[in-house]
Amino acid sequence: MRNFKKVISLVLALAMMLSSATVAFAAAPTTSQEKAVVLNALGLFDGVNVDTFDANITGTTNREQAMKMIVEALNWDVDLEAVSEFTDVAVWAQPYVAVAVDMEVTNGIGDGTMFGGTVEVTSRQLQTWIDRALGAELAGSWAANAGLNEDVSLDRGDLVDAIFAALMETPIGGTQSLIATICGTNVDLLAIATDAGLITDLAVVSVTATNLKEAVVVFNTTVVKDDAEDETNYTIDGATIESAAVEADGKTVVLTLTNAGIFDNSTEYTLEVSDVLVETSITFTVVDAALPVAESITLTGPNTFDITFSEPIDSGSAIAVEVANGVYGATPVGDDSNVVEVTLGVSSLDEDDYEVIVTGATDFANHMMLSKTFTLSYVKDTTIPVPVLVSADQTEVVIDFGKEVVDEDGNPLDETYFYHSYSSYMPSDDANG
Repeated sequence: MRNFKKVISLVLALAMMLSSATVAFAAAPTTSQEKAVVLNALGLFDGVNVDTFDANITGTTNREQAMKMIVEALNWDVDLEAVSEFTDVAVWAQPYVAVAVDMEVTNGIGDGTMFGGTVEVTSRQLQTWIDRALGAELAGSWAANAGLNEDVSLDRGDLVDAIFAALMETPIGGTQSLIATICGTNVDLLAIATDAGLITDLAVVSVTATNLKEAVVVFNTTVVKDDAEDETNYTIDGATIESAAVEADGKTVVLTLTNAGIFDNSTEYTLEVSDVLVETSITFTVVDAALPVAESITLTGPNTFDITFSEPIDSGSAIAVEVANGVYGATPVGDDSNVVEVTLGVSSLDEDDYEVIVTGATDFANHMMLSKTFTLSYVKDTTIPVPVLVSADQTEVVIDFGKEVVDEDGNPLDETYFYHSYSSYMPSDDANG
């Protein structure tokens, strides 16, 4: 039982040591110096200079110095007044050796009456200490990865290599690696660990819901788009997911709910993610306390423009759009997303700036927006649309015109406008986007 408590204590202690620093690494570190920088960014390793980080990689280390570094890296609670059972340990090192003894990491040397504080630490000793900290004598590969395959004296760089390798191990009885426990759901730490190659598996960093229509899921690394956009890979008890969309960063997925299955405000939900992505369960609380905001308007055609809001807008709300003090009629149409399309009552406008006032939009928590005034700069687009082949296979051809294209009557193009090889070889359907 004590060994179990020791492992749990280690895991809990590691989980508490979170750093808010954000550091980006171009590639996984290979040298001891590079690994020391990573460990320092994770809050697991201090240098020898209080002003600037100096890892002192080539510096020698004895047993009591090494034990202090391990205890600090693992963030174990240290009673600075504690004294170990050993008399050959410096006063400053006594608290660190004492906690290592209590955690059953060391039992001294020889007959156990001495610690050998000033004796140079060897690779075998360091391997034994870290193995015990992981919960048992492990036969894993971490020691070999750290170069601890010979019983030789170590320097600080060797200690850095050992800690770095051990972070990827899972304690006996645990369900995840030490580094995964350290990072938890901290976005910054997960980014550092992932960039450094310490975490290679996909993980959910966070789930948030600031409106009743959407949940935002953030992963630690890039997702497979097809899998991430398959809404059947997600389940939220008490809500119904309609679609999933990957954002431009490749790591963020927005889950959109059906109108009949939206969230209740100030309510806790649990997201289940299938093992197609990463099997996990995350609990989150929906908090919609903000008013919807009209953020921008974008001209989309000769007599249409879009209004983009900060969150999905209820299409049943009384949205009002006034253009040029009401000179031009404007009909807003929403589809329960965060974009409302507005059609003017005229076929086109003169090139000029027009005042647009937007009012009345409400979100799904029935929060109404504050009136927002925009300036719509109407400039006629005289560029010719150029079709670009995006993809083609035996059953589908995707063409991008770079802008909205219509026929001579202003209607979207349908399948009758396309054929291949011969005019009789026409598509059976058209998905005009």
